[in-house]
Amino acid sequence: MNSSHARYRPHEPDRAAAPNGAGTASRPSTPKEVADATPVSAKSPARILQDQLSAGLNDQSGEKKWPKSGTALFVVGTCGAFWGAVYWAVTALMRK
Repeated sequence: MNSSHARYRPHEPDRAAAPNGAGTASRPSTPKEVADATPVSAKSPARILQDQLSAGLNDQSGEKKWPKSGTALFVVGTCGAFWGAVYWAVTALMRK
């Protein structure tokens, strides 16, 4: 079911009086124009998430972060330790 019908008021005399959109009010032609023309009482969750993400990515709080090489070494070390433990467990179980 198309939810775009909920964006327009049920009865608009301007559009009903003039056939083929020749009235004073014209329909928006793109989804962005529809979204901009539609009165919204609250921000959508997607817009809120986009605002939070952009604020988080543009944050210049001076927080010290790990260098990329340190992050890569941490990932390789933890993954290597995990697979080493798996190898050790499998070989220990096969000896019995």
